[in-house]
Amino acid sequence: MPSVEKLFAAIDSADPAAVRAALADGADPNALDHEGRSALHRVAIAPRWSCEVATVLADGGADPLTPDRTGLTPLHYLFAVQPKEESFRWAA
Repeated sequence: MPSVEKLFAAIDSADPAAVRAALADGADPNALDHEGRSALHRVAIAPRWSCEVATVLADGGADPLTPDRTGLTPLHYLFAVQPKEESFRWAA
């Protein structure tokens, strides 16, 4: 499985250790999926929100201001979808 696919699978399972491993294997933290969303977009809309996964990605170089095809950034989704307290805590 290519490293970006591993990264997206790790994000979907909210597994920070697997995200770290995928980044260590060379996954691009700013790669886009088939819907034009970055890794941080996927975290922000995930049913299993993980502040730790978002932090691992940001520390690995993921850009929270990268827009998707609709022009929305991961931060737009984060504040629209996730609990406000968690969103503010991560974005701070």
